[in-house]
Amino acid sequence: MAIEAINKYEPIKLTDATAGLDYTYHEYERESLIKTKIDYIFTDAEIVPGSAERVTQRRKRDGMFLSDHYPVKVTVKL
Repeated sequence: MAIEAINKYEPIKLTDATAGLDYTYHEYERESLIKTKIDYIFTDAEIVPGSAERVTQRRKRDGMFLSDHYPVKVTVKL
C-alpha cells in the first residue's frame, strides 16, 4: 500500500548542491582513513545552488571535533 501512495506523485528532480565537495567524513582525521563524501544537501532542480563548503571548525575549548563528519553548508539563490 505504501508503494501505491508513493507512485501516485510526480518524480522530483533534485540537484546535489554539495557536488563540489570532495569529502565530508573524516573519522577524527585518522591518517589511515580514506576520506569519503557521505553528507549531501539536495535542492529542487529549479533552485540554483551557490557556494558549498565543509565546516571544519573544532570546539574552541579543547580542539575536539563534535562529530566524525564535517557539517556542510550551502548558499542558494532563490
